[in-house]
Amino acid sequence: MHFLVSAKISKPRSVSNKDFYGVWQRESVAGREIEKSGAPIFKVAGEYEIVFIAEVEKPADLDDALHALPIWKEGYQDMVDITVKALVPYGEWGKKLDELSAG
Repeated sequence: MHFLVSAKISKPRSVSNKDFYGVWQRESVAGREIEKSGAPIFKVAGEYEIVFIAEVEKPADLDDALHALPIWKEGYQDMVDITVKALVPYGEWGKKLDELSAG
């Protein structure tokens, strides 16, 4: 299964700049390790947002992977708003379109 994951990061007023950027830096180390496995991760230019496509066997595996990241393990999960969208391979959608367009 493939999921489009967007993580919007925001800095709570109660968190210092050092702590905010520090936890994000530790997240980036984890992200760079994930990239080594072939899963590209992108920072959205001009925004505090990260996007990537996660490939997992089942949805619970995505939950496990996200909760294993430093931002959760260190208790900073209130700094991130995650949006997840399930993706359908375009070839599968094309076959469905063949059926739908046949009437």
